[in-house]
Amino acid sequence: AAEGVPASRWLTAGHRRAKVLTNAVANRFGDGLDTPAGVRERVARSGDQSAAERLSGIDDAIIAEAIVGVADLLHRWAALPPGKVLRLSWPLPHELQGDHA
Repeated sequence: AAEGVPASRWLTAGHRRAKVLTNAVANRFGDGLDTPAGVRERVARSGDQSAAERLSGIDDAIIAEAIVGVADLLHRWAALPPGKVLRLSWPLPHELQGDHA
């Protein structure tokens, strides 16, 4: 967010939709299960029909991969010493993809 700038000027519908989807995958507040079904439920409860429609075209294996990727990122970020650089890449390394790869 830009300090002093109203959210209506920078928070577009697309940005809101991306935030709904990102928050549903990250599940930082432990709102339900960290599963594809849990992600779909969180998006459904958001009331954002466009986000739900976009998510409906995404395979459960891809959602599960995103859940694992976010959890790994948060773990690596928390363990990173101050001043160090966290390098990220996609797709995830094979060893992080779990049984659905």
